[in-house]
Amino acid sequence: MFISTSRNHAKLDKDDMLSTQSIRAIVKDALKKIGINDSRHTAHSLRHTACTLALKSGEELTNVQQMMRHARLDTTLIYSHALEREQNNAELAIGRMIFGDK
Repeated sequence: MFISTSRNHAKLDKDDMLSTQSIRAIVKDALKKIGINDSRHTAHSLRHTACTLALKSGEELTNVQQMMRHARLDTTLIYSHALEREQNNAELAIGRMIFGDK
């Protein structure tokens, strides 16, 4: 998604990779340009969004694991469990009972 245009090295190697800090700055700048200037919106939050949307659209768990570069499937399963909770209407039902239909 991001490439380095650095000319400091004659050949491409690990030193040519963008740093995490550089990617954070690029994403923050892009978000600001579209009017999103909030500390909750970060490169990492966009990563979470991509994972969640992939799972929500029905993508295979192992494919999402590879996309996210999670070493363990358990890490990807965290997102899956969050989606299951989202589909569980128990919390919504309790809220309706306490606060009325809204």
